[in-house]
Amino acid sequence: MKRLSIVMSMAAAFALQTVAFAGPHYNAFVSVSKGSTSSSAYGSLSSARYYSSDSNQYIGCSSAADLVSSIYISCTARDAQGNYLYCYSNTADGQARQAVSSVNNTSSVYFLMNNSTGKCTYISISNFSYNL
Repeated sequence: MKRLSIVMSMAAAFALQTVAFAGPHYNAFVSVSKGSTSSSAYGSLSSARYYSSDSNQYIGCSSAADLVSSIYISCTARDAQGNYLYCYSNTADGQARQAVSSVNNTSSVYFLMNNSTGKCTYISISNFSYNL
């Protein structure tokens, strides 16, 4: 009888607990849009890696410096259909390099490319837990 009361007490305690949620999750699959003068790409690293049903998607940026005169950044994306976009800059300032260096598994990346030069004209990195 004592065991039954303990089990019943534990069941009641579990029933009265509130459910904890980790917050929302949003999938932002990679999309590549090519225009006549500029092209863009957008997507979340975790959506491309863990939540897509294909093995084509990826997106990301990188940075490097030659230690003499230039800071380089580049961004690359490929969507589920295989559309590919790559842009670069060899005149990036420290803020652009810092933004690119902040890319991690919570990141959504958006970038614009000038079609005639291949150079990045805009880069936005957003880090949010709902991207996980």
